[in-house]
Amino acid sequence: MTHIEAYFRGEKAESLLFLAIGIAAIAFAVFAWLKWNEPFVKGMAVPLIVIGLIQMTVGGTVFARTDKQVSALNAQAAHDAQAYRSAELPRMEKVMKSFTAIKWTEIVFVLTGIGLLMLTSTDGFWKGLGLGLMLQGSVSLTLDVFAEKRGAEYITAVEQLSE
Repeated sequence: MTHIEAYFRGEKAESLLFLAIGIAAIAFAVFAWLKWNEPFVKGMAVPLIVIGLIQMTVGGTVFARTDKQVSALNAQAAHDAQAYRSAELPRMEKVMKSFTAIKWTEIVFVLTGIGLLMLTSTDGFWKGLGLGLMLQGSVSLTLDVFAEKRGAEYITAVEQLSE
């Protein structure tokens, strides 16, 4: 297996995980809202649904494009390794930079969620919102840390092509 296939196999697996988490979060939020219809549940449902939709979109998009992307990159690397390296490194640098903004957003979700849980005295909408933000932010942050690590390893492999 090439470094391309190894990296994108991980990306594809994680995209399915994002997709599944998004679906599960939305399904749970809708179920809980219909079953209990309380302010706490309504608050929790907001980030579960909104961030769940983002997770589904990102997961589905990455999953759908991965096989075609792997084929194109493998062909380019086989035909002209230097051209592949010259194109792939800048693309991956953008991907890695985007992780910084994404992770900070997820950290803000987690911290805001913790703050709402600690500062809200009743089990109402805002406490539920805090729990939903903390849960979704934590899960997304964890997955993105693994994706960033995988990306750094891939960049190292691409950089070593000409060495």
